[in-house]
Amino acid sequence: MSGIVRSAWRTSRARGWHDPALGVAIGMACLLFMAGPLLPGAGQRNWAVPALYNILQFGLPTVAAVRLADAAIEQGASASGCYLVVAVVVPIFGVWLFGPLLMPLLGSDPGWSLVNDLWLWTGTGVLLALGLAAYAHWRAGERALARQHAAEGERACQLQRLHAARLLALQARVEPELLFATLDEVRARAGDGSTQDDDAERLLADLIGLLRRLLPSAQANRSTLARELALVQAQARLGAQAMARHAGPGQDDPASAKPRPHPLPRVVATLPAECEHVEFAPLVLPALLRLLDPSGSRPWFLTARRIAADSADPRLLLELRRDDSAATGPVAADTHTQAAVLLERLQAVLGPSARLDLSPHGEIAAMLDLPWCPVPPSDVPANELHAP
Repeated sequence: MSGIVRSAWRTSRARGWHDPALGVAIGMACLLFMAGPLLPGAGQRNWAVPALYNILQFGLPTVAAVRLADAAIEQGASASGCYLVVAVVVPIFGVWLFGPLLMPLLGSDPGWSLVNDLWLWTGTGVLLALGLAAYAHWRAGERALARQHAAEGERACQLQRLHAARLLALQARVEPELLFATLDEVRARAGDGSTQDDDAERLLADLIGLLRRLLPSAQANRSTLARELALVQAQARLGAQAMARHAGPGQDDPASAKPRPHPLPRVVATLPAECEHVEFAPLVLPALLRLLDPSGSRPWFLTARRIAADSADPRLLLELRRDDSAATGPVAADTHTQAAVLLERLQAVLGPSARLDLSPHGEIAAMLDLPWCPVPPSDVPANELHAP
């Protein structure tokens, strides 16, 4: 019962002055409905006192009782039964409880009798029953619409989670070219002296770090910005090692030529702690960096911040820019086409409000305006909570 009362109180507080105004309107409707049979000589009477009686007897109690009924229905009670109780109980309490309590304060009519009480109870009950029947029909439609919207929202959320899980599974597939090139590099450097052994050990540690980030824990069904950034940084380190080996002596021989890797550029990130574990679409950040910088030759700077933090719909704003020495030129048409695919991927995981802008703004080459979706700590794998 206390839960029903708290729910009704929260609803009334959320509606502000709407509920008292509605109580006044119901009280005046009761007065006008019953004025003929109950107020003989009404033209010579003062209507202020009867109006106050009806508002305090029936108007405000009806609104309070309806709020309690709505709260009970939300917790599983029968709608028809709750509204029927309101239509019966409110007139009884109004006539034989609230009325006598108000008489010492507002005065009483000397000619009022039990017959008037019965007329008042019957007429008010009929009026409230008709009004509550219309209200019940309207509320039933509202509840059905709310359930439909909730089901649609749940389906959309499940589809987003499904897309995220599929992208995580796709992301967990190690690129064979990068893996074999790295293992070949480790084999070439190992056993050729202390310096080469140290290089091989660092390279192997980078590879292990990449594999750890590519393979999230079994319960992970979404990715975070920190995880995607750590994955990009790990791929960039390994790609730089592979590019250095391709650029080394003897690599221009056609007989020993191998497919040239396409490394990711190095990313220097300014990432506040509150932005680390915000949900992010897998495979978007690496693909966006390859789109902006296919050669991976220069570092990029990533800044993230929370905007509209005080509103009901906070956002995550990401900005990608190159260093001051690299001017941002016009964006090619095919780049926009590929960016549209990335935007579809973002919206499939984060919802239709996600935005990706490749129109340069000064030094900024890309801006991502995303919904603020913090990932609960229980959904973040332990090896990502303290990712470097």
